[in-house]
Amino acid sequence: MTVLTTRPWDLTQHTSTPEACDMTRVLTVVMAGGAGSRLSPLTLSQCKPALPIGGSYKLIDIPILNALASGCTQVFVLTQYLATSLHRHLSLTYSPEKVQVLAAEQKPGKQDWFRGTADAVRQSVPYLKDFEGDAVLILSGDHLYKHDFREMLKTLREKNADFVIASHPLAVEKATRMGVLLHDEKGRIHHFVEKPSLEELRKVVGDAPTVQVSTGIYLFKKDFLFHLLGHCDHSDFGKEAIPFLIRSARVFSHPFKGYWEDIGTVEAYYRANLDLALREPLFDLFDLAPMRRQSSVYLPPSYLGQTTLSQCLIGEGCRLEAQSIRHSIIGSETHVGDKTVIEESYLFGGGTKIGRHCHLKRVILDHQVTLGDHVKIDPSSFPHTYDADPVFIRDGIAIVRKGAHLPDGFTL
Repeated sequence: MTVLTTRPWDLTQHTSTPEACDMTRVLTVVMAGGAGSRLSPLTLSQCKPALPIGGSYKLIDIPILNALASGCTQVFVLTQYLATSLHRHLSLTYSPEKVQVLAAEQKPGKQDWFRGTADAVRQSVPYLKDFEGDAVLILSGDHLYKHDFREMLKTLREKNADFVIASHPLAVEKATRMGVLLHDEKGRIHHFVEKPSLEELRKVVGDAPTVQVSTGIYLFKKDFLFHLLGHCDHSDFGKEAIPFLIRSARVFSHPFKGYWEDIGTVEAYYRANLDLALREPLFDLFDLAPMRRQSSVYLPPSYLGQTTLSQCLIGEGCRLEAQSIRHSIIGSETHVGDKTVIEESYLFGGGTKIGRHCHLKRVILDHQVTLGDHVKIDPSSFPHTYDADPVFIRDGIAIVRKGAHLPDGFTL
């Protein structure tokens, strides 16, 4: 691993004036209430932001650690769907003085849960309004990236914008599941459409190979945001509020530089994780590690027998007797028997036990899975989508549901 002597967010490396990038006056809100249905069956027992990333992290850690590394001092996480494990992780990992949870709740005269991103922030305003800062940073809880939000704050200040959207180039064919924006030479957005069809997109951008998409990262002037939420009934920022606001408000694009990945499908989740195990990953989790508080759960070092490892991330508390593990992530508290071969797979761990003489390829094992001896799972010869609970196939990747037990000799 390359040891970095400086971080991209080091204050000593920043040339902006202190006033322009003072993140202590920015309140951070992380949206973590989505069901993540496109990631099913991984989200049958936990919300999308609680999914493991890189063996020792959760998806929710990415926006929180980016915010803390950028100098934010107050982060609120808005939760709703299957959030118990997410709440437990947050309480064990972060200081409550810096990171607080705001769970969806029914109130007198209002029995609705969060109806969308804008409505979630609106319902949380009573808990946010006393913050003394002047800007609100809104982040998605299910993207993988590294970004210095002080540069985004600088854009908000210099453009005198009402709010700023971080944008990222994406191939036109992939942009149909995103919010697509167009802006003038000064960066002011004049067109925004959420999840357009390819035909609609081509009418706007012609033969261009790429288009700018919203990363789901918004930075608002606080007074503007609270006024907006108090005087409109928009439920969602991307679908309703932003297309409405660009006609009257000062809405600017902030170019997002570097790696950014939307973890929207099983294939994207699988690929983003295994990319972390490459020798020179596009995104390096070690860069964010210094900002994370040690968990109160301490595990022993992992034991490796005669196992041959290649391009792997290994969590704590593992006992690995496998023959070989290649380009895979092994989560904490995983036991693997001898003569077993694991390739291009992600084992969440948390009490997972794999027997002897097994062979796993392109597999995701959820938490607490038990495999007997001589189990073989390789989805390459099966349909792209397959359901035979507790084993599923999505995007050509086999998924074994949380807590499942597969007997000796099971073959897929």
